[in-house]
Amino acid sequence: MKVWFKCYKCGKAFEAEECVRTDVCPHCMSFVELSRAERLAARPNASAPESGNRAASAAPENTASPAAPAGAASSSVAKQSAEEAVPVQNSADAPARGIPPQGAPAEAEADTYDSLYAKAEKMMSFGAWSNAAEFFRQCLAGRENWQARFGLVRAATRELTDLSNFSAVQKDADAAFDKMTAAERLSLGERYVPKLEEKRQSLSRSLKALAAESSAVSFASVQENDLIFTAKSDLSSPQGEKGSGAGFFAVGILCLVIFVIVATMLFSFEPVIGVILLILGIVGGISCVAIGVRKMSLAKRARAARQSVQAVSENARQAESAKLKAQIDAIDYLCGFLKY
Repeated sequence: MKVWFKCYKCGKAFEAEECVRTDVCPHCMSFVELSRAERLAARPNASAPESGNRAASAAPENTASPAAPAGAASSSVAKQSAEEAVPVQNSADAPARGIPPQGAPAEAEADTYDSLYAKAEKMMSFGAWSNAAEFFRQCLAGRENWQARFGLVRAATRELTDLSNFSAVQKDADAAFDKMTAAERLSLGERYVPKLEEKRQSLSRSLKALAAESSAVSFASVQENDLIFTAKSDLSSPQGEKGSGAGFFAVGILCLVIFVIVATMLFSFEPVIGVILLILGIVGGISCVAIGVRKMSLAKRARAARQSVQAVSENARQAESAKLKAQIDAIDYLCGFLKY
């Protein structure tokens, strides 16, 4: 919500957001603490009751004047009381916070297009982009002009250096370019095209770096999946943990089969030894199989976690690539109008 405040440096009223602490006075271009400006703005209202009291105390003196008739004295007292009661009533009706819009001075209402545009340009030089955009909108409210319309584009993109928010003001850019002459476009191009081309080269390098990173990650992921099913990965590769589960499982099955065969062969000659070997083979085989299953389960979970992280990273890279492409498209759009 916007409220009227009085600048404690130049004494003029201006309108500002109620939720901010400081703002720039559009009249003297000074930074103003709104809390301090509020206290100064409330002082004239606070003095109104005192003037009413003085009027009430002055009334008996006028009625007691022997030089005037009683009827004339009473009428003059009533007239003076009525005239001095108006400020008291207005001060009572005025809000306690700031100055109401009805009390804005003539200077605030008499801003012309040229003065508003000059203030907007000064805000642009300060880097106060939102304040500059507000002044440009006020200019457009008074008169349609491509300078003010293009000023909204300049304020939203910070003098065409940050084009991430260009889509919000592209309609304003279209309207401005439609009203420009070829000479005016070329004049603006001499100022902005070199910076835009330099910005485009930087964005293109960033886009290529993201594409290369995405390709490298995809290639590494495919290579990793291929290594999982090779014997080399089970023995010496960094992904050995993934293959070791299958290795334990195979060793367990092999031990179980070998011990069963040997125990069966010895059972005819030494039944006790055959039974012992059979029991050892079964226990060892089952243990190896259990270890292998456990390791394969852990490897599967780790692989799923890595794939999830890779998916999140890939989504972030795609979003960043989309932003870079949008900015490059905006630069191509602007250069297309400003260069030709």
